[in-house]
Amino acid sequence: MYDCNITIVDAEGGNALKTYEDGSSAYLYNLYIYAESEFAHGIYTAGGYIYASDLNVTTYGTSSSAIATDTGGGIIEVYDSTANTYGLKSALLYSTGNITASNLQGTSNRSPACVIDGSNNWTLSNSAVSASPEEHGVFQTMSTVSSNDTSTEALAWVIGGSVAESGGTYGLIFASNIIFNIYLDDVDISISSGILANSSADDWGTSGSNGGTLNVHLTDIDVTGDVYVDSISAVSITLESSTWSGAINSNDTDGDAGVILDSDSTWTVTGDSYLTILVDGDDTLSNIESDRYTVYYESSSNSWLDNSTYSLSGGGSLIPS
Repeated sequence: MYDCNITIVDAEGGNALKTYEDGSSAYLYNLYIYAESEFAHGIYTAGGYIYASDLNVTTYGTSSSAIATDTGGGIIEVYDSTANTYGLKSALLYSTGNITASNLQGTSNRSPACVIDGSNNWTLSNSAVSASPEEHGVFQTMSTVSSNDTSTEALAWVIGGSVAESGGTYGLIFASNIIFNIYLDDVDISISSGILANSSADDWGTSGSNGGTLNVHLTDIDVTGDVYVDSISAVSITLESSTWSGAINSNDTDGDAGVILDSDSTWTVTGDSYLTILVDGDDTLSNIESDRYTVYYESSSNSWLDNSTYSLSGGGSLIPS
């Protein structure tokens, strides 16, 4: 299909274009898609395959993502396109399968930019996306299965381009009831809320065992933002040739919190932080800077620190808890 306009008005559940099952496919070129009803995605596959180039997708309804696999999974590839959403629970990318977007320009005005449900994935490359989410975060990942098993793993990659959290309330990355590994490489990041990442229980899964495990991998990144973890969750920040300013687990919850730095990275501590694990490629710790703040570490999990106290550049300290 090419050179078409598709408009959906007063048609709840009326997706602009949908492929239904394994073996189905669609190839889309130069389409304008407008959908203002609820549950009306722009392009949607439930197990099939969609290739799209030069799309302009706008949705206004609740639960109306621009580009979605949603129920049934599937594969979507999108290139050189624009997407904007205005409704709640309406992401630019909603993945229960595999979505790749390259050179996507988009804004999610009330919802996350990208969502994963379950052991699925998405990739953004050389794109410019922004979001002002009214819940959770710009990149939201969860498993909606009500189960004690949170071993489901999701993956995401952001390569080049830019990402902005513009709402000032929720953070960049959120994980709940799932293991989520996200890799950001050479991305321009702006966070109005001051929250880089949050790994916490929410409404999904079985209460008491539905925390998140969030692993954030930063390569060639300069970012500012705090990291939160609740008492039944885990979070780690891995830096490669990157600079991060922020605090981690400043509320000293029982959750696991880790920081891993190579010798070419710098962590500027902006508040007291509580770590389960600290790994540093610079054994002099000169790449951890602190303006009089204290970083506490678990002695039993960091034998290389020898249960000792270390002075940090800027007047702070690294001490065993």
